[in-house]
This record gives sequence, structure tokens and C-alpha cells, in this order.
Amino acid sequence: MLLEQYIASLLRSSKPVPQYGWHNQSLFSRLPKWMIVAKHRPGLLKALAKLKQ
Repeated sequence: MLLEQYIASLLRSSKPVPQYGWHNQSLFSRLPKWMIVAKHRPGLLKALAKLKQ
């Protein structure tokens, strides 16, 4: 699952769009900040695994 891979990743990089600069159009750029914070990673991954079942 794409969301699970993003949450589990330790290094997340983003690139600007050449013509327009930085954009807020990706799914991941719109996630709430608490989902991106490292201290919530284990609990969030556990919850995503439970949802997959």
C-alpha cells in the first residue's frame, strides 16, 4: 500500500515543479502533520496493518 510505504520511509524527499515551483497537489503533501511526525510512525503503521486485515 502506497500510504504505508510513505509512512514507513525514513527519508522523504520532494522536488519542485520546474515551471511552477513547489506545489501542494500530491496526496502526501496533504496529509495531516501528525501523520508525518516520526513519533507517531509505529502506531500509525500498526493501525494501517489492522485496516488491511
